[in-house]
Amino acid sequence: MEQIPTKRPHSNSDSDSSQSPQQSNQASSPQESPNSLDISSPQRRRYSRRTRQKNILTRHSYSIPPKSQSKTKKAKLSDSQDSSEDHPSQPMYQSHGMSLYTSIHPSFQALLSGLEASDDIQILQSLTQLSMDLAMIHEDLLSNLPVEQLVNALITCLSKDTLQDIPLYAMNSLTNILDAIPNIAGLIVASGGIGILCSKLMNFEFIDMAEHAIKTLEKMSYEHAAAIIKEGAFGLMIGTIDFFEAEIQKKILTFAINVARTLNSQDHFIQYVAPSLQSLVNMLGFRGTDFVQQNEKTLDFFTILTTSLIRMCCTDYEKLRYFLQIMIDQGLIKALYEIVNHVPGLVSKAFKLLHILCKNASSATQMLLSLGISCSLKETLLKWQEKNEKSENSIMEALHLTETIIPKVNSDDIIEKEKIEIFARHPQYLQTLGDTILPQIISLYEHFASKEMKSLVITILDKILEQSPPDLMLTYVAPQYFSTFIAELLSSRDLYTIKNALKIVNVLYEKIPDQVSTNFIREGVLDRVQNLKSAEKLRELSADWRNLYTERVNRAREESRYADPLMMFRFSHGLERSYSVHEDPSEGLSLRRYRSESMDITHDQKKDIISLCKSALDKSKNYENKRAVNKQKQLKELANKLENGDGESAAEIWRKLIMLIESDEAISQFEISYSGLPEAIWKWLELPEMRDEAKNSVCLKRLEEFLRVFFESSSKNETHIASFITLLLGAVQFLHGFTVSPPDNSLTTLSGIRSLSQRVRLHFQYCPDEIDPVAFYDLSTEYLTRHNFFSTTNDFSIAIEQFNTFDSVKSLLLRVRSKEDLLYFQEAFHHNIDFRRENPSNLRRQIRDLQFGTVTNPMVLDMDIDNDLEEFNTEIVMPRERKASEINGNLVVNLYWKGNEITKGMTVFEIINRQDNSDEPIIKFRFSKSALTIKGSSYLQTPIEIYHNILEESQLIGIDSSEKIYPCLRLLKLIFKLNEQFPQIISTSSLLFPSISDSLKLSKVQSQSFKSQKLSALLTRQLQDSISTTSKNQILTLPKQCNFLFPYTLRTEYIQATGFGGFRSLQYFLDRNQNKERFRVQKQKQKVKIQREKLLQSAMVIMSDIRLLKQGILEIEFENEIGTGQGPTLEFYSLVAKEIKALNIWRNQGEESGLFPCPLKASDERYRDYFTFLGRFVAKALIDKRYIDIPLSPIFWKLVLNEPITLADVFLVDKNLGKFLLELQEILNKKHNLISQKKAPQVNFRGSAIEDLALNFTLPSYDFIGLKRNGKNIFVTLDNLEEYISLAAQNTLLMNAQAQAFRIGLESLFPSDTLKTFMGSEFETLICGEADEKWDIEELKLNIKPDHGYTSTSPTFKNLLYLMSQFTFKEKRLFMQFISGSPRLPPGGFSGLNPKLTVVRKEASMPGISDDEYLPSVMTCQNYLKIPDYSSLEILQKNLKYAIEEGHEAFHLS
Repeated sequence: MEQIPTKRPHSNSDSDSSQSPQQSNQASSPQESPNSLDISSPQRRRYSRRTRQKNILTRHSYSIPPKSQSKTKKAKLSDSQDSSEDHPSQPMYQSHGMSLYTSIHPSFQALLSGLEASDDIQILQSLTQLSMDLAMIHEDLLSNLPVEQLVNALITCLSKDTLQDIPLYAMNSLTNILDAIPNIAGLIVASGGIGILCSKLMNFEFIDMAEHAIKTLEKMSYEHAAAIIKEGAFGLMIGTIDFFEAEIQKKILTFAINVARTLNSQDHFIQYVAPSLQSLVNMLGFRGTDFVQQNEKTLDFFTILTTSLIRMCCTDYEKLRYFLQIMIDQGLIKALYEIVNHVPGLVSKAFKLLHILCKNASSATQMLLSLGISCSLKETLLKWQEKNEKSENSIMEALHLTETIIPKVNSDDIIEKEKIEIFARHPQYLQTLGDTILPQIISLYEHFASKEMKSLVITILDKILEQSPPDLMLTYVAPQYFSTFIAELLSSRDLYTIKNALKIVNVLYEKIPDQVSTNFIREGVLDRVQNLKSAEKLRELSADWRNLYTERVNRAREESRYADPLMMFRFSHGLERSYSVHEDPSEGLSLRRYRSESMDITHDQKKDIISLCKSALDKSKNYENKRAVNKQKQLKELANKLENGDGESAAEIWRKLIMLIESDEAISQFEISYSGLPEAIWKWLELPEMRDEAKNSVCLKRLEEFLRVFFESSSKNETHIASFITLLLGAVQFLHGFTVSPPDNSLTTLSGIRSLSQRVRLHFQYCPDEIDPVAFYDLSTEYLTRHNFFSTTNDFSIAIEQFNTFDSVKSLLLRVRSKEDLLYFQEAFHHNIDFRRENPSNLRRQIRDLQFGTVTNPMVLDMDIDNDLEEFNTEIVMPRERKASEINGNLVVNLYWKGNEITKGMTVFEIINRQDNSDEPIIKFRFSKSALTIKGSSYLQTPIEIYHNILEESQLIGIDSSEKIYPCLRLLKLIFKLNEQFPQIISTSSLLFPSISDSLKLSKVQSQSFKSQKLSALLTRQLQDSISTTSKNQILTLPKQCNFLFPYTLRTEYIQATGFGGFRSLQYFLDRNQNKERFRVQKQKQKVKIQREKLLQSAMVIMSDIRLLKQGILEIEFENEIGTGQGPTLEFYSLVAKEIKALNIWRNQGEESGLFPCPLKASDERYRDYFTFLGRFVAKALIDKRYIDIPLSPIFWKLVLNEPITLADVFLVDKNLGKFLLELQEILNKKHNLISQKKAPQVNFRGSAIEDLALNFTLPSYDFIGLKRNGKNIFVTLDNLEEYISLAAQNTLLMNAQAQAFRIGLESLFPSDTLKTFMGSEFETLICGEADEKWDIEELKLNIKPDHGYTSTSPTFKNLLYLMSQFTFKEKRLFMQFISGSPRLPPGGFSGLNPKLTVVRKEASMPGISDDEYLPSVMTCQNYLKIPDYSSLEILQKNLKYAIEEGHEAFHLS
């Protein structure tokens, strides 16, 4: 009887039993070792067609077992102790169960004797036995054998050709010995084995023989390349490379690389290497994606060979040019050009080799230019917007190549002179390069953070302009924006940058003076040139010797893979001084020596700068233009009028300013920056000296006029304020003094990460304040407990990684009350951090089960959730109940280093970086009462309260008010905060400006208009350096106070890098680092098993365990379910979110306005526990990058962050109530307006008097809650309407108790002010993911990958995309829950899924059962959707709907 599977949902699974096709193939066909050799196979390959004669070996079917893949992990002895009956061909000692060590020695001399016998059959049998033994023997045992005698015997056997298999077995045995004991390569050389091995390369009897010879020679080439090359092996192997398969070709190329690396004789190059170069050049030719690895190895060979030639020739440039010309004549340049155009992954390496060739051979430059390299360079340089590692490296190498191609004027170098002649004969080359580089020069300069790369870009620009004709320069450097760029270069503090910028200024004055003179004045170029002459300004300049040294040495060390690092450094980067070839880079180019030399030239550099400044100013006098300063004069006049003006109106000033802004001749960044206008506008709107009611009224009328004028639309279909914002952002770009240079001792990102992960020891000393005996008894118990303990134990130390902040030290130190607590404190920072080769076995995973069935104490679940000190059990995680005496209350700890208090956010690295000596830093500490009192949000009722609050918040910029950029940022923030409250701030129901009618056409500015590309680029580059983010830097303070300046995605990266503690920051940098495949910080995972039936209880217990939450990434497993990893974890977060939304603590379910707490009288009595738990739950989800469907209201986030609220916020909590209260406010505004006009206040609500509405002083929607005493019996009238509106709004919005509990939970994992980086409207996306993205078919095609049985044209795959595009909102949520464990997509939609959603074909597991009978299943950890090949769209729709509705809440095998 045929078995039919029961129809049930094949639910989500992360442990999937059905293998993908790729996995199945791997399982069915295990990989064969490259060194294995099957003698019995009838398919042995041969060069000739000659029929192979049968011999004795074919009848025994002997085979040599494949070797272990690791030399240190040979097959265990016990693995080979099977019975001889099962393995009749195995050696006799195995069948007797004897150990290999005791068996091999008695028989080994017999084997050696057999090898030296005269009978070829006996030799062959001995070799067969030896090959099998060597494949199994351990290295330690092999080292005890007479290896020298064995090697000599095998070399002799290699020479025998009477039986073809004798040399084959001898070769295999030799390879096995070489694998185990690499040092025997010297014995092979001494025995004359190289010549014999080389002879086997030309033995065309069997290709197996040649392959084994190649493998053996390749292994030997690491140490004995010189000896091998003398035997002619290089030419033989390269000459026959096309006969072999890909893997052997790679071996040959590796051999060639080893030869090139150790090449130390010019004669060897001419005699042995040069004749084979043509074949290797041919290997560079693109032959499809299957040959890319061969292309790469060949490219490495030529790069290493070139640098070896440079090393050998040293100062003999003629000889070097001759050798390089040999390679060029073989077609190397053309081959490299083809690589650049056809193999994207090798562009960086190809450019690097071309750079070296062009630097040392002018013929390479000419040939490359004639081929049209400019187009390839342009295509590469345009990739700067892609912002990935491959593109970054390609761009850097392209710039190095460009700089090398363009000759240096007035150089004595022969090659540079030859290049100048080439460009003189072919002027189109410079024109093409100019068209390639100049349009992108500004973008490229701003793209790089590295001083070296910035200097390189400026060098290229200087070279091009110095040699370009005026007509080329007019197109790209005459426009206004280029003068702005030059002015920015002149604001640098780097001598090299300023000197080159001044040279460019002088060149432009010489070639196109009429076109640039006006722009130089209007963009502030001449102003900055004038300032550079001052002694004070010159003192600020430095050579940045340390950063430049670090970058260059790092690059030299990177090049050490190809040649001697110092020589590569010298020739590739053009250092003029001569260093010893044998010096170590760290010694030959020592930091002290480099600094000394740099300081020697600093004085001369400054002299040059003064000379260049004088020359530029002298030239400018010949092209003075008085009209160039008109705009700046007009702006300054307007600023003076505002500062000296009084009264309510400045309409005429605003009209003139708008005319200037919108004129065809745009205001420059310099003109607005130095006009004084931003400061004058602020003072006009602020009026700080006015505080009485009458003067406050003047202040509001000024603001009203400003809004009415500037928020109107202009003739260009945008508001005037949008144009003004653009001007202010330009001023910010011009005035900013932010630098992103890493600290003096910062190295590369990886080196920085290593520095941060290093442990240092901190010494702690308790130094309390003197206590007055009278006041002693007034001190709190919590203070006395700690004081008494540390008075006796006042000296201790901890080992801590440098990435940690002292905030974490303070929080843990507060918990210490006993020796046991002190021990925990000292061990708390023992993170599992170790830089090593990545190995999954290194990742510790701590598994703890929550077994609620064993809990007998009800206090375990009904505990105080604000629990900090927990006790651990290896099996059960249960926090203990905290005693009242353990609560920290208002106690704080103050830390001091060298008499200075350690401030909030300071890292251990900062202290170590400032430490003068190598002694342990001494940290002194004491306890004191906290001066901070947490206040809840306030309700702003009057217009002046609202406006003054906006002014106060606008002054919080995050930088010192003395900075030049401060006035511009302050005014920008004021405009942003006013714009943020549109249209509520200006409407008939507004508390601020009710006099403005609804008919006035005022438009809100899009938030994108406030984004600063310049500051965003600076912050992006700052986040690329792991050490800089641990130090104080002003650019890092801006995102919290001026979040409107930066895009959302950049701010999410910012909090990942800086907001969640040092360990998470370190992991963030490792994830971004290009060397992350080599090193990593071990991710500690906390694995917890829970029951579905007690989901919320389990979650509350987990979230009360602070140490578990802080120690690693939380992973969840469900009891009695097989799934593990990301899928069940996301399911846990999703299901807990549902439970949270169902609690009786919310005003609504958050469908429209987001979740907002209900009043306390209507809430569950455990609201404090729930909101503290929710704070930790949200914090943990943010830290672990889990999206949870808890859309908290933006107004609730205002309460959490202690931001004030207004009447307009009611609408964002309850739309109906908000609309109702705003209508009442409009009536109140009309009443005040009529009274001000001395008219009778006759107003009504929708045709009815207020008294007829029968409203009483109870809270809307909660009639049992009175707004005042006896509120049910007090009715609302026109006289008490204002009081009713205020009380109703406050009692609806001010849920401070819930917000404070949430904040306590949040701050147990990270500071709440971290979230000030985001705006209220962004929190839902940050925490929940995308709300509802349109699932367009074209978008789905781009981001969903068909694989393993499906292609983009498969009917089932196309049907799936169609169904997805037709999903309802509910179906989208169910589908996402099914495939990923979370109901929402991450920010960015499907493109933000990591890994991408992959759809594969699900094969029927039972014969005779149709695909239509199976349901879809998933691997949620990998976003891997498995769908059978259904016969129709209807079947797919039916089965998929059933699966997503019924199969998303269990994890089993599918």
